[in-house]
Amino acid sequence: LAALLHESGVAKLPERMLQDPGQMRPEARQRPVYGAQILEELCPEYGWLAKTVGQVYERENGSGFPQGLKGEDICEEAKILGIMDVFEACIHDRPHRKALTGYQLLDAFTRGETESFASHLVKALIEGFSVYTYNEYVVLNTDEMGRVVEVNSGNLCRPLVRILYDKERKSVTQHLEIDLSKTPSLFITKAVTYDELIALAESDSIP
Repeated sequence: LAALLHESGVAKLPERMLQDPGQMRPEARQRPVYGAQILEELCPEYGWLAKTVGQVYERENGSGFPQGLKGEDICEEAKILGIMDVFEACIHDRPHRKALTGYQLLDAFTRGETESFASHLVKALIEGFSVYTYNEYVVLNTDEMGRVVEVNSGNLCRPLVRILYDKERKSVTQHLEIDLSKTPSLFITKAVTYDELIALAESDSIP
């Protein structure tokens, strides 16, 4: 319920801000306050709901808004919703960037976001999604490029990969399949970005 209503405060933002989201950033940071006020008025019997919505953008290290709360001052529901809100934003295209790949997402949450969210939530998130998804293109440490054809539930970082391109990015005639969970000497060095796939498609057909 809180997830559905966490942006209800947007209703109180000026129309000009809705037309140009890049403007009026200080005022936009007040939307959790507005949302909490709306919910307090509409459903006063659900105090936890208003509290959660008001704290969704607070962060574990105090870098969030609107109050700059940290650690135990933030309710658990808001912490969970906060990390999922960032996760949802990462996996979808935005005007200024493409959606992150599983590899980029893992990197963001193990390095860039470790201080923003509670460690147990970061751990649960990482364990709950596949780093490399079915049909995702990846590069191995041999510099060969392939496509994930099967996700290994026992080791999400080591899927079954079908090799499609050699080191020079030329299509291979025999598509060797490598189970990385059984081949410790081989590993994925990076996921292929959307832009890289477009460039490859322009120079060669993608299988």
